[in-house]
Amino acid sequence: ISTAEFCSINGNSFSKNVQHGISGVNTDFCVYDSNNLQGNDSGNSETYDGINLDASSVGVIISNNICYGNSVQRRGISNDGMQAVITGNYCRDNDYNGIYCNATDCTISNNRLYDNSQAGAGGYDEMYLDSGADRANISNNTIGSPGNSSESCIYAASGTHDLLIQGNWLNDGMGSGIELAGNQNCNISGNSIYNCDDHGIVLTNVCHSCIITGNKLYGNGGYGIELTASCDFNQIQSNFTSNNTTGSFNIAAASCDSNLVGFNTT
Repeated sequence: ISTAEFCSINGNSFSKNVQHGISGVNTDFCVYDSNNLQGNDSGNSETYDGINLDASSVGVIISNNICYGNSVQRRGISNDGMQAVITGNYCRDNDYNGIYCNATDCTISNNRLYDNSQAGAGGYDEMYLDSGADRANISNNTIGSPGNSSESCIYAASGTHDLLIQGNWLNDGMGSGIELAGNQNCNISGNSIYNCDDHGIVLTNVCHSCIITGNKLYGNGGYGIELTASCDFNQIQSNFTSNNTTGSFNIAAASCDSNLVGFNTT
């Protein structure tokens, strides 16, 4: 679909195409709802996705779709369009990520992501927020990898800022529940994170001025919350941690300064 506005693509089935199941190029304010996308990129080039929106698409709604990769599609949903709403989708068994976003002011909510990263165990994250995903609202998603395929449940690449990550249920990642790798002014609140192989929440690579509050972190293989590598001026308050293998909190590097840790329950 190219150069369209206010279009609706609803209730279709797309499977075993050689390229994307749905491709949107310069599609503003379009709705992609209740489509079934399975096993596209049938040439297994790891290049094409269930749904792919380009950077010239604005205000798109991607809702209630099934993006089942059958270990063939690259990503369930790949979005480069600003102000997108991605909600109510089910993304499973894709080669790379369940959802990938590299655009500003997007809302990603109420999605279910399971056992993506089928191209290689621990190679990719269930949800990947690239460096252009500023001011994304990531809320009320259920994300897990009980089949031990994906790395972190939610990963934010260096440079992304002002993220709101709240109210998500995250479990069984081979990495951490939430990993910020060089981000500023983010709010991580009210998430439940359990049984991940590494930490519940980890901040690394110069994360500063983030708020981590009201999260429940239990049964993870590392710390409940870890800060490392020049993470300064962060607030860690009112979190509940229990039965994390190596402990509740760790500020690992001597270069981490002026962090506030208080009123947590362990």
